[in-house]
Amino acid sequence: MENRVNLLQMLENAELVLKETWNAMGFSEEVQAERTVRLYDALGSHLQEIVNGERSLKRKYIKKIAENSKRFYELNSELEAGLPDLDDSLGLLQLDRSLKNSLKILYEEVKQRQGKLNELREREKELCDYMKEDQIAIDLQKEVPSKGDMAAIEKSIQTLLVEKEYRLKTFRRLKKSLEQLMEDLEQPNKSRFEVNVLSQMEELFILSQANLQQLNRLVDGYEQKVKENKQECLELQEKIQNMYSRLEIDPSEHLHVFGHTPTVLAKLHEEWQRLDHLKLENLSRLINQQRRQLEAMWEQCYVGEDDIRAFQPYFSDDYTEESLEAHDKEVQRLQAYYKEWKGIFMDINKRDKLWRKFIMLEEKSNDPNRLKSNRGGTLLQEEKERSKVKQELPRVERELEDLIATWEKQQGRPFLIEGKRMTDYIVDQWHHYHQLKEQEKEKKHHVRAKQLEMESRMGTRNQSLLQKRKLPRNETLKSSKLRRIGEDSSCSSFTTMHSPVRERRGVLHEFNHNTPTILASPGSKANTITFSSDNTSYSHFAEELMRRSEHEKVRSSVINAKSRTPLLAVRPTPRRQPPGLPKTPMTLPRMATRRSPRLNSGQRLSPRNLSTQWSSRRNLSTQQRSPAPTHSTTAAFKSPYHTSSRLTSTKKNKLSFLI
Repeated sequence: MENRVNLLQMLENAELVLKETWNAMGFSEEVQAERTVRLYDALGSHLQEIVNGERSLKRKYIKKIAENSKRFYELNSELEAGLPDLDDSLGLLQLDRSLKNSLKILYEEVKQRQGKLNELREREKELCDYMKEDQIAIDLQKEVPSKGDMAAIEKSIQTLLVEKEYRLKTFRRLKKSLEQLMEDLEQPNKSRFEVNVLSQMEELFILSQANLQQLNRLVDGYEQKVKENKQECLELQEKIQNMYSRLEIDPSEHLHVFGHTPTVLAKLHEEWQRLDHLKLENLSRLINQQRRQLEAMWEQCYVGEDDIRAFQPYFSDDYTEESLEAHDKEVQRLQAYYKEWKGIFMDINKRDKLWRKFIMLEEKSNDPNRLKSNRGGTLLQEEKERSKVKQELPRVERELEDLIATWEKQQGRPFLIEGKRMTDYIVDQWHHYHQLKEQEKEKKHHVRAKQLEMESRMGTRNQSLLQKRKLPRNETLKSSKLRRIGEDSSCSSFTTMHSPVRERRGVLHEFNHNTPTILASPGSKANTITFSSDNTSYSHFAEELMRRSEHEKVRSSVINAKSRTPLLAVRPTPRRQPPGLPKTPMTLPRMATRRSPRLNSGQRLSPRNLSTQWSSRRNLSTQQRSPAPTHSTTAAFKSPYHTSSRLTSTKKNKLSFLI
């Protein structure tokens, strides 16, 4: 308002000054009025120009602010700077000034990102050129690089660095292997590629996939050559050592080399040629050695006789190089076969060991002499071991059969053991075992029958058959306590025994007229048996019993007996004597006198009544315990010692009876 007042005052003052000037100049009123109008017009035009200029400036600021605002929002969005939006309440000048400051910050960020982007792209290009890889694709036309593009380039660089490190390690490993292989092969650098690889400057070698693959193929080729040389050296050394042993060459003349270089290989070839000449000079000895080794392999592999006969060079008398080579190949074939299926052969061997142990224990169990040397629980240990083997053998056989069945299913052919299937092999062994047992039983039975036949013919019995039961003589016993043979007894085989001083009549004396008379002096050590003149053979005696049995009741085991021998079978005595029996020595022949219980006068027992009484007592005994096993098919009596309530001790009589 004050400026306006001042402006009006200035106009009034200017108008007064102009009027004075115009008056002085002598302008008329009309001229002065005209000039006043022109003054106001000039002032109005100038004011209008000023207004128009200010309006134009305003429009310019508005346009500039609009452009800067657009640029601000674009950069802020692309750079993801996160600057706050503009305040609409600000004036044009303040808004323009704020936009300029914000754009300055954004342009600085754009400049930094572009510089970093260029640096990353240069680093990426360097790595890609070193490894012959392509750079990642990004939009380079964009003025402002985004954070995603920057992150992608950084990730690509990290991947390239890891790949470079891996390829560098691979290159160094392959380079080291190549150096060692070329040293083993005694081979210099041939190609330019090998020179670049073995150079001291690793930067000269481009770590591309193609170069690394080529280097890997080169190393593999050299490794194969070294492996072949090593295998050839090992085979030659093994063959040479084997030939040294077969030719019995002195160790001082052996070749001692180490390694597998071409130089060592050449020396081994030279030594083998020398030994080959010596081999030709000793063909017969070498072939015989191979035959011994072949026999061992046949045994290990359980080769059958047909397969053995099929190898004709073994039976040939031609000692040629072809024969030696055939033996060598056969031994190598069997060794490879055994090595491939060693587990099966070891199980077969385990089963055979158990079988042999089973046979050995069975033989021990049948040996009667082992009862005399039972010290430290030997028999118990043998029985435990036998039980263990009997349990283990079937289990091992089942496992072996399952294993071989699996093998046959895989191979499509039978697994032969000594030319037989596994089941046939086991069955044949068991069958042979049972056959041997039956043969042994028949042999023993045949020997026993011959002995019994000899006893029946000669009237005597082998003393060795009674040694197991014979007890030592007691010279202190009274003559009345000694076992005697009655005056008259049935004809049978028996051993020599002491006779009593006073002869007594036997119970069966009246039924047998062919009773031998025994003459002995008291206390004599040798007794003589004398038969009466009317003695007949045992067959006549049996026939007489058969004839009389048709008309009389004669109880004798000889009648209708089905034994192979004409003698009476002996049924073993009970393991434990019935209570009340007198305890006398048990050395008894098949026919002898026994000390009978004392009978009351007039109560002398006949053989029939005696047998009936003893049978009833024996039946009572068998109800209390199991009877002893019978060793013959004919009927027999057991020991007839017993005590009857009807018997008294007032009389001293004896009974003669048959066992």
